Amino acid sequence: MNGKKLLAVLFSVILVVFPLITAFSKKASFSEEENRNLAQFPSFSGSAVLDKSFMNGFDSYVSDHFFGRNFWVNLKSNIELLTMKKENNSILLTNKDTLVEDLGVPSQNRLARNIDGILTFTENNQGTKVYMAIAPTALDIYSDSLPYQKSTWSQKKVIDEFYASLDKNVYGIDIHTPLLSNRDQYIYYNTDHHWTSLGAYYAYHQIATALDFKPYNKNQFDIEHASNDFYGTFSSKSKISVDPDTIDIYSLASSELKVTEVIVNDGKQQKSYDSLYFRDWLNKKDKYSVFLGQVQPEVTIKTNVQNNKKLLIFKDSFAHSLVPFLSLHYSEIKLIDLRYTNLNYRELADIDSYDNVLLLYNIDSVANASDISKLGD
Repeated sequence: MNGKKLLAVLFSVILVVFPLITAFSKKASFSEEENRNLAQFPSFSGSAVLDKSFMNGFDSYVSDHFFGRNFWVNLKSNIELLTMKKENNSILLTNKDTLVEDLGVPSQNRLARNIDGILTFTENNQGTKVYMAIAPTALDIYSDSLPYQKSTWSQKKVIDEFYASLDKNVYGIDIHTPLLSNRDQYIYYNTDHHWTSLGAYYAYHQIATALDFKPYNKNQFDIEHASNDFYGTFSSKSKISVDPDTIDIYSLASSELKVTEVIVNDGKQQKSYDSLYFRDWLNKKDKYSVFLGQVQPEVTIKTNVQNNKKLLIFKDSFAHSLVPFLSLHYSEIKLIDLRYTNLNYRELADIDSYDNVLLLYNIDSVANASDISKLGD
């Protein structure tokens, strides 16, 4: 068989056989390697075809479940690393030897849908104090350290415009400024998309001020270095080698304040725990899940704080390492993750029973996902 025929056979296998195997093979719902849910087959409808969401969803579905996907991803990564490339699978190696994700340009459609959802929520829950805190990612905070003098869109501008669109109905909390001011400290993980416990502390300090309670000073906490070998999602996705991360747990020194119960509802059953920290995860790859465990639709935290104040948080996983700080100020906190439930939020929480509602998301959740729009249902 000559070279041309061999190439023709190989292309036939790739174009015909692999898609067929992909179509009939068992599909996973979660990638432990990348620590994320894999795309599910999109719902088909006329409107989904017209607005291209069906095809976009189908492309994501095929990409996530293509036969031998991990092998092809690793092969691509290894080839690109041999060329000393500082970018792979949308992950960039900064001049600070840390990894950041090159986020796509914000979707104006999704931004608008999320804004409409929040405005409808506040209209339906008049009298409820609603606050929003949007976290920038390390991409923006370290934009001057990107390789190839790469430029990116301004997360600060998008956040400010988003807050302005909410008008007086929602109090927008600026957590970009304190994070930028402390950019020389260890506020984002080197290998993961989340902020560190220190980054979460600075956000907590700003949120506390906005919600009108006094935050504890940083020097009032004991800091436990719970793990020194955390490799997060950016490391898995890019295969670019950088130093591992440290996971810190902050505990208020000489205090009797504590969490008394953590109730986790996964949509099928409820389980009760006595700590915010799920330490078994420190022995697994996804060590960030030491904070509250894996992402669940609903988590209720009860404490011995004697003020009868209750906080409701709609959130993504950035909230997990920040909640331990907030738990020092509320007798009860409920967290709802709209990504993992098809229930209406009214079925999960009585809004009127909470003193404050906080929307806590990172900018990618706000600009490139539409889960927040469910607040308008």
